[in-house]
Amino acid sequence: MTDLSPPPPRPGRLWASLADAVAVFLLLDAALGVLPGHGSIAFVFFHLPRGLPLREALPAALGVGVLLRCRPAIAAGLAVAAGNAVTYASLRAAGAVAGWPVSLSALLAMALVPPLFVRRRAPAGAVVAAMGLLVLAHVLTFGHTDYRRPADAIVVFGARAYADGTPSQALRDRTRTGIELYRQGYADELIFSGGGSEPAVMRTLALRHGVPDAAIVLDPHGVNTAATLRFVRARGGAVLAVSHSFHNARIKMLAERLGIDLATVPAHEPVPLTAEPYYVARECAAIAAYYLTVR
Repeated sequence: MTDLSPPPPRPGRLWASLADAVAVFLLLDAALGVLPGHGSIAFVFFHLPRGLPLREALPAALGVGVLLRCRPAIAAGLAVAAGNAVTYASLRAAGAVAGWPVSLSALLAMALVPPLFVRRRAPAGAVVAAMGLLVLAHVLTFGHTDYRRPADAIVVFGARAYADGTPSQALRDRTRTGIELYRQGYADELIFSGGGSEPAVMRTLALRHGVPDAAIVLDPHGVNTAATLRFVRARGGAVLAVSHSFHNARIKMLAERLGIDLATVPAHEPVPLTAEPYYVARECAAIAAYYLTVR
């Protein structure tokens, strides 16, 4: 009897799925770029100097080059990713940022090696799975990187507060990190943003740790990430955003879209959150939803 089932994909094509996933992201980004208020994520994957000629068109051109297996285009993308990885490693070595030793750029550089030698594109299912892995890698690598720097204000994103006024572990971690940044002189103002009683609970905790009330601003309407960032944008100035690592990539993406000068700092966790794997998975879905819908 003749076996009509398709042959299993070759390992080389599966290895190339990450590169094909990057290409699909870049082309999707170019397509969505025609929408009003859309902010690109192409430069998350490949950071290019501002002012570079045709800068906005280069990521899409790279995406086409990868899918067509144009080796000069793939090599150019590999060189950019490797350069970004070296820059990150240099900043980390100098103490300008703190984070994981392996950056997303290093992973992208490695992902672009297989298509230099594998001419056929990866199976569609493998590409979709690889797109999910790329989102996860971005959430993890970016989120764990500490970009603290002097700013006009520190905004702490809310988390659950209990009815008796007790902060949850997540809210306590975020608030204490914001207080630490304030004490270290990174900004003269602390913005506590959240829904319900969350800002008031954060304020009480800050007062107990010696933060003067005059330095505290409450945003009781920060019921979600977008609402908090719109409040911050209305106040103006550069901000440090404090939240848990799994949340920071979405904060930065939306801040870029809203034109906010913002750097993220992951909340210090003396004890990891019990449900953190769930929060990471949920955040991967949320960042995709925000990217496609929130303006």
